[in-house]
Amino acid sequence: MLCDYIKSIIYKSLLRRRAESIYIFLQAGCSSGALCRILICSCPVDHSVTGENFHTPRGHFVGRTVLIASLLLLVLAGTAQVKISFYADTSNSLINKSIRVLKEQLGKSESIDVAIATQSLFKEKGILLSSQPEKWSVYAKALNGKGSEAVIVKSVGNGIVIIGNSELAVQHGVFIYLEAIGFRYYFPHPDWYIIPATLNLYPAINYLGRPSFDQRRIWYGYSSAGSKASNDNYAFWFMANKLGGAMNAVIGHAYDDIVARNMGVFKAHPEWFYPAPAKGTIPVNPKFDLANESLLQFVVADALKRLEKAKLNNTPISMITMSPSDGGGTCNSPRCQQLGTITDRVYSLINRVAKEVGQKYPGTWVSGMSYSEYAEPPTKKLEPNTFVSIATAFNYSKYSTDELIGAWSKKAGKVGIYNYLGLYAWDFDLPGKGYAAKPVDKITALINKYYRLGAKGYDAESTPGSINKGLGHYMVAHLLWNVNADTKAMEKEFFSGCFGKAAKIMSALWTEWENYSYTVVRATDLAAWIDMTDQAALIEQSAAIRKRLTHIKVYLHYLYLYNNFLNTSAEADRLSLLTYSYNTFDITAFSGYPVLWEIGQASGIPGLLINDPNAKYKQLNPLFSQAAYTDQLVAADRKTLQKKDKLKSFNLPARFQKVAEPPVFKEKNYNYYKGNNFFIGPHYFVFEIIKPGAQNYMDLAGGIVTGGGGDKSINVSVSAY
Repeated sequence: MLCDYIKSIIYKSLLRRRAESIYIFLQAGCSSGALCRILICSCPVDHSVTGENFHTPRGHFVGRTVLIASLLLLVLAGTAQVKISFYADTSNSLINKSIRVLKEQLGKSESIDVAIATQSLFKEKGILLSSQPEKWSVYAKALNGKGSEAVIVKSVGNGIVIIGNSELAVQHGVFIYLEAIGFRYYFPHPDWYIIPATLNLYPAINYLGRPSFDQRRIWYGYSSAGSKASNDNYAFWFMANKLGGAMNAVIGHAYDDIVARNMGVFKAHPEWFYPAPAKGTIPVNPKFDLANESLLQFVVADALKRLEKAKLNNTPISMITMSPSDGGGTCNSPRCQQLGTITDRVYSLINRVAKEVGQKYPGTWVSGMSYSEYAEPPTKKLEPNTFVSIATAFNYSKYSTDELIGAWSKKAGKVGIYNYLGLYAWDFDLPGKGYAAKPVDKITALINKYYRLGAKGYDAESTPGSINKGLGHYMVAHLLWNVNADTKAMEKEFFSGCFGKAAKIMSALWTEWENYSYTVVRATDLAAWIDMTDQAALIEQSAAIRKRLTHIKVYLHYLYLYNNFLNTSAEADRLSLLTYSYNTFDITAFSGYPVLWEIGQASGIPGLLINDPNAKYKQLNPLFSQAAYTDQLVAADRKTLQKKDKLKSFNLPARFQKVAEPPVFKEKNYNYYKGNNFFIGPHYFVFEIIKPGAQNYMDLAGGIVTGGGGDKSINVSVSAY
């Protein structure tokens, strides 16, 4: 190869001349005609000549060697970049975005020189990007009838064609192509991207496909990852893993937004609310009088106004949501009761809007949810442009989630799943807690089940903690695109690609986390995890891999701080946890932003509220962004943690005494909810009281107890055991 030839010339020259202090470094691995990069600089004395680093003793002049290298640079300068041509309709803004993305990503691997021409000039050389399959029937005939997100990525001649049924499909095709040549985008932070060392621009590829789910979304609870950098990283990761979807589903609680857009009108019409407030006031959690005809007409008009405005701005809306504000409290007046069941009442408005929207804006969907007291399907069939998202929690109906998918499919135009991959208030980002933190085979089985039952959309709430949930998020994203994806092979590739020689250790660490059964991290386990990460750092010297190990250490230090706070509830430990969270938003190794809400804001302690610009924890410390400082923190943690021997296994006795089951455990509510990860209905716990007096207490919080569902009384009884 040309690179080897250059290297041999300089190497032989150095051996002959033994010249003065010159250090020459050649970076091998050039391809596609790229020039070997040669760096020449003065260096300290070293009498050894090893590998690709050449050190020569002082006292002689090596003008000849420098001249050779310089001439080679000048002669070959014209081949320093990989030349590539893109052919596309550059008048289309979304196609232009795909071109920019493709150019930027390829440029991360090698220096490239891109020429852009109109798509009609494509002659099977370079890369064609087109959202007009009708112009390329010779390649794209198979796209007919496959849906708007269907795409072909195919090698032809000395080129690649990326042709989709829409601009969005072309964007998906760009990332399918990038995956084919070795790019991976595992977690949102760029440290978790795999960038191939060299480019094979024209691999053999013949891809034709469309997504398994029409709607694909994973989003962060609390609506942010905490910083602009982390939010931007997530937006790119979302795009790179083909999330979104042509349906562009908007799912959520709508009444609040409708009122906020029309505050003056609603203040003048207190009778539109249920119950009606004083005139001129707005309820905190507004509910509508769904039997009020003037309200219905206003909401329909408001929806049509929004759609018309979006159309005029050339930003058409494909779906609007009409779900009630969060929590229970549907109107219950005699007129409302005449509308039917609670679900019938909620969907009377949704169906009314859907009918009007369907007539004036065909193809636009109106969404609602199967949630809370309106989880059960309505008694009447809905308009064909209704989309219902079925929540996998807060289900107060008599049906299981699986049964709801089938029942709602008979009533609505399409149904989807609203899942909870991880909520900080439920799992505190602890290992193995939350669906996204489960073993890959369980995640795969869950998505496959939803698809098999007929769900066409998938919307999931989660948290920005990449170490605990990032691999689950990545797997879910790929299963939503291709429900038959080989997730076992993907998992193996993740560990080998991200950790190199340390893949076996890191795979073992993830396996421990995914199957971790404790609700509090034990000190001995945390000590073992730190040791495993340190061992991986000794095995693998790659700078890219060491950055990823730093992310893991950031997570481990979070677990250490969270344990301290959990054990003491001391203000100093709370503040340490909040300060660390605030300073590590950009890396998103753990759920730092939710920590501010649940450990800071929820405490109600002055000086710890999230909207307070002078909150005590809002002190930027640049040390937290330095890998060396993270190493110091974790090393200090390790010194305080006692690592105990592994638990011994033993044989259980053949027979146990059977204790009579308390009658309450046979109640319907208990039996329904015991398979879920939340507590609703009567639940019974046994606590051993060890510390007397004020040292012994319980905190009861979360969900309908203190959340948006409205305050409820809690009955607590204490008895001898």
